[in-house]
Amino acid sequence: MPEENGRLKPEDEKRIRSNFVLLKGEIDGKDFVDFLYQEHVFDGDDKEMMNACKIRSERADLLLTSLLKSGPGKSYKCFFQILNEKYPTLASILERTPTDDCSSRSYYSWFDSVDEVKKRHKITQADTCKLFECFDDNWPNIFHQLGFSSGEIEQEYIKHQHDSRAEMMSLLMKGNRQRVTVVQDDRDFTLEEVVEALKRVEDTAVCFIKWDAVKQFVNKI
Repeated sequence: MPEENGRLKPEDEKRIRSNFVLLKGEIDGKDFVDFLYQEHVFDGDDKEMMNACKIRSERADLLLTSLLKSGPGKSYKCFFQILNEKYPTLASILERTPTDDCSSRSYYSWFDSVDEVKKRHKITQADTCKLFECFDDNWPNIFHQLGFSSGEIEQEYIKHQHDSRAEMMSLLMKGNRQRVTVVQDDRDFTLEEVVEALKRVEDTAVCFIKWDAVKQFVNKI
């Protein structure tokens, strides 16, 4: 975990999250980790995890998600220093990113204009696999918002403690089975229900949602 915890300053978080997909597609976390470790932004575990990643895009994702939880201190400034040295074009894009609206709603307001038929799309097991890539490791908070108890989430963790994807899929399918006994014609969570849960999690800042990835998922439905 980053040595300082918490969210970035709102304007810095906005710059990262508004360009998350672009950054993930271009940067390599290995270019940043040594300097961030030197400056006490990342700890030894962060450095070890980064160096263990074999795929560039995974290193980028690890860097960015860790950075977003590294607190409002010097972490963004250190990140931007290396970005400007090694990826000046990307640094320029981040500098020009509008930060006027840093409210949580600015990340998900696009969903208001999604077609009503698409909003009623029933979430499937295949959808669950894709959605898993949109959350950080605090994703169980999303299932609290979907009505699961801590006991239910813990029970599935014990069954699948080495496979978070399987745990999330099992919870979703378990919830669907429970719903069948209550409302026969409404057996699955809808896209709208899931997104509304994501909104509530975003508003309380207990889990980082990769809204660009959610939007890509929704567009492909």
